[in-house]
Amino acid sequence: MAAVSVAVIAAAIVYISGRPRSYQASVWMVIHDAAGSGPQGGFQVEANLWRYLESDIQLHTYLALRPEIAQQVKERLGLTEPTEHLLTNMNIEKIRDAASQLMTMTYQYADPEAAAQIANTWAQAYQEDACKRSTEAAVTAIKYLEPQMESTVSELREVHQQIAVLKRTYIAEGIDIASSSGGEGVANALRAIAANEVEQAAVSAQILQITEDLEQEPPELREIEERPSIEAQDVDRQLSKLNLQLQTMLEGYYEDSPEVVSLRAQIARLEAQLDRASSMEPTLVKTGRNPTHAHMRETLTTLRAQLDALRNQKTELSRQFARQQEIVQVVPEVAIEYEELSRTAESLEQMHAMLRSRLYEQHIRCATSISPLQVVKSANIPTSPMPPDDVVLLATGIALAVLLAAFVAVVVDRIDDTFADFQELEKAVAGQLVGVVPRYSNGNSEYRLVTDSGHSPFANALRMMAATVRLKMARNQLRALVVTSATAAEGKSIVAANIGRVLALSGERVLLIDADLHRSTQHRIFEISNDVGLSNVLVGEKTLQEAMVETDIEDLQVVPAGPRPPSPLDLLSSDLGQQVFVQARDLAEYVIWDTPPASFLADATVMAANADCCVFVVSPQAKRSLVLGTLERLSETGLQFIGVAANRVRMAANQHYYSYDYVDRD
Repeated sequence: MAAVSVAVIAAAIVYISGRPRSYQASVWMVIHDAAGSGPQGGFQVEANLWRYLESDIQLHTYLALRPEIAQQVKERLGLTEPTEHLLTNMNIEKIRDAASQLMTMTYQYADPEAAAQIANTWAQAYQEDACKRSTEAAVTAIKYLEPQMESTVSELREVHQQIAVLKRTYIAEGIDIASSSGGEGVANALRAIAANEVEQAAVSAQILQITEDLEQEPPELREIEERPSIEAQDVDRQLSKLNLQLQTMLEGYYEDSPEVVSLRAQIARLEAQLDRASSMEPTLVKTGRNPTHAHMRETLTTLRAQLDALRNQKTELSRQFARQQEIVQVVPEVAIEYEELSRTAESLEQMHAMLRSRLYEQHIRCATSISPLQVVKSANIPTSPMPPDDVVLLATGIALAVLLAAFVAVVVDRIDDTFADFQELEKAVAGQLVGVVPRYSNGNSEYRLVTDSGHSPFANALRMMAATVRLKMARNQLRALVVTSATAAEGKSIVAANIGRVLALSGERVLLIDADLHRSTQHRIFEISNDVGLSNVLVGEKTLQEAMVETDIEDLQVVPAGPRPPSPLDLLSSDLGQQVFVQARDLAEYVIWDTPPASFLADATVMAANADCCVFVVSPQAKRSLVLGTLERLSETGLQFIGVAANRVRMAANQHYYSYDYVDRD
């Protein structure tokens, strides 16, 4: 594993170092400062608040990376890349150590000319977008300021009328109320109170306006991201399972088998369904924090604190005013009233001037449509690529090495799902091992039928195993034996043939039936014709007696499989198939059924339900999980296990005759 990890790290570094380089193109933009228009800048409306937010680079960073801006760039340049890819390659940040409000928009791409073009187009699109939003804010501000202006003018006119009435009344009597002595302290206190009240009114109006705007501003912004639909994911998982099942089935079936054809039809239907589900373009909505909403809340908190301070200030001023009234009791009340009206008029005039200035400013902004930011340096075509990041290369190599090492460990564990030797097999089946058959040393033993004169380890092992099976069947009065395996080509047919031979040599009548209608073998072992066999009996063309063939071994008759039928399972499960199981018992003392592999064909399960016992053949290439799972499923039929036969075991050169290495090296 260590060597693999080192190799992967080196390969990752070499690969990433040699990959195509990327180019960066940057646009410099300056943000116009909105000094004096923030939360501490006096009377505010929505446009003033927006101007204050416009100077925030973090806000511009968020707004410039919206999918709407990327889509505009994509449409203007006729790009075919996904919007998410454009957003990933764009980076916006403030220029460090810059005294002014400067920020850069940097786009990274493999084509240097395209990188510069996209960066400049992006800056232009966002500049136009910011200008549009600024103009809309100015229009909204005008709608708010004009009623405030009219209200202030009306109040000022009313105060001037009251002052004029006082002057006319007392001047006619020869009293100059504007120069009455003793009222200066009271007048100053009144001025302070009046100014306080004006400021409180202004702050209260701001709080009311911002509160209304805050209710309309969402706290979170939504982003839409494309994702495969749940239906497409579910269909894809089903398709993967069916493809895996098809690969497994092809080990025991031919391409034109009805089971294979049916499974391929299911796969075709699911692929069509996957195409339809993939065209639905499902989306996933993601939410994020709205910076405008957050700024409004901060401004609202500041204004409320300012209002509380003004109220406390007014309380103190009221106490000072009361004190001044005690001092100047001799001052005519009319003089005090005059001073109050004068202060009110002065405050209203100041407010009127401020509102007029604000209104004029918003009209200018609306008419000129000036953007809050400006490009000061366009992107040039980069001439040199970005250098690779050594830290990223090393981290990527280490991550790949760890992942590959884990993957190799899992794959090795999956691949090595076999029994190390027949002793391990014996432990896995709880000691139910009836024989260990070595690999035939003189060639392929697939069709090898032992004879009385054979004394090789192969022949002796088969005779010993067959004798053990005979003793167990006789002791438990069992007559119908199923010989099967988990997968194909494990040697079950030669084991079944030799068991039948040993039973027949003991003087018992034995009927060996080749029930593997998918891949028959017994006619090759006994060198007999396969033109008529079990398939003819199951369709009613022949009787079981007519399909029986005599062999060179006395008392041993064989029923070959016969021509391959289209659906063997249906024939075995039919009423005629059930009659064949019963008839076979009447024709011999022992009936041996050579069945198809039991892990992926249900034929063996049907025959197991009609038999008395079973011998399960296991070869070196058999998977542990498949063997144990098949044995468990067969046991659910109520079948009694004679035992497991370890077949094609390689005998170690330095071991005793009955000790074998169970690893298949062919």
